[in-house]
Amino acid sequence: MPVVSQVAFLRPRPGKLDAFMADVARARKIIASCGGKVRVWNQLVGAETGTTAVVIETADWEAYGKYNDKLENNREWQALLKEINSAKDPNAELYRTLLHVEIAT
Repeated sequence: MPVVSQVAFLRPRPGKLDAFMADVARARKIIASCGGKVRVWNQLVGAETGTTAVVIETADWEAYGKYNDKLENNREWQALLKEINSAKDPNAELYRTLLHVEIAT
């Protein structure tokens, strides 16, 4: 079964790394409760240097669909998104998003 991963590259704003990581920790708990596996990476080389990649993995397309349904209807997730999206001075800027599917070899 091919793993599906969503990747969001976020650029923490100067002086806000700790607050951003607290946001990521809150999001990680909610995402995990909905069936996503979260990994967080610092991008050291390449086009996204200086960003943090938040990677959410699901086992396959079926699990991805179930995860998205749960997340979309999760009140805690909706409240977190509202809080982050309404911030006048956000902790990070969304730089890029990607969706990958694993190739079986």
